[in-house]
Amino acid sequence: MLRRNATLAEGTIAFKTATGSRRALTFKVSAEHERHSYLHDDELPMTLFALQKIPKGLDSLATEIRRLRETFEAGERGPDSPGS
Repeated sequence: MLRRNATLAEGTIAFKTATGSRRALTFKVSAEHERHSYLHDDELPMTLFALQKIPKGLDSLATEIRRLRETFEAGERGPDSPGS
């Protein structure tokens, strides 16, 4: 039998000893102490990967702001405004 949740596993292991007798032991294994640890042994590659995404996101944001500004400015220059 093995029961587990996110950080705890427990169960029973059955075995024969060298003399041939059967034994069973229950066990619990906890990884609760690892819950807040890093997901990777070395976080630097993941950090650098995430940082590489920032310029593309900023470019996309700048493009959207430029589009909104052009839309707004076009709306201010209606058919009756000077320069139209």
